[in-house]
Amino acid sequence: MNQLNADILRQVAPRVGGQKGAKQAKIIQEDGAVLAACLVADGADDPAAALRRYESLRLPRVRRLQDMSRANKVRFHLPDGPLQAARDDEWAGAGDRSPEALRWLYGFDADALEQKLTAADIAFARVNGPAELARHPHLRRITIGTPSGPVSYPAPAEQRAAAARRYGPVPALGQHTDTVRAEFMTATIGAK
Repeated sequence: MNQLNADILRQVAPRVGGQKGAKQAKIIQEDGAVLAACLVADGADDPAAALRRYESLRLPRVRRLQDMSRANKVRFHLPDGPLQAARDDEWAGAGDRSPEALRWLYGFDADALEQKLTAADIAFARVNGPAELARHPHLRRITIGTPSGPVSYPAPAEQRAAAARRYGPVPALGQHTDTVRAEFMTATIGAK
């Protein structure tokens, strides 16, 4: 399945709206759920039939995404001029960027996908927005000092479960400049 997803994702540039990684992750989730459902429905005895069914179910949506991405490649990079002005006028009236025009892309039934992933015993996580992401149990936060006051941000991933990390304050601008210069000057002079 990774190769199938890689073939699809190479064709979807980051121009479908939003961030490339987010769109690719969504496509991978959809692909995983559909492929798992096809394998369950057609049984392990006939993987070729399951893959044909998977292709027939996914190809129209993926082709539409690829076409949209290719069109946006041109449309997002028009030089200044009449074509660019016409595009801006079209977008000012929502055009093909209206919620209704993009319902096919963003209106995918997350509950149905979750049921398919659960039935196929495929790991997944459901995060709906920044607030839910900030409360996610795997996203630890740490607070460190800065010259402007304390700042809370996501902690780096743990290296080892038993090892505790220490985080010092962020240095003030220029705080270590002389020390770093002296270190590099010594190394440079010693190398000559």
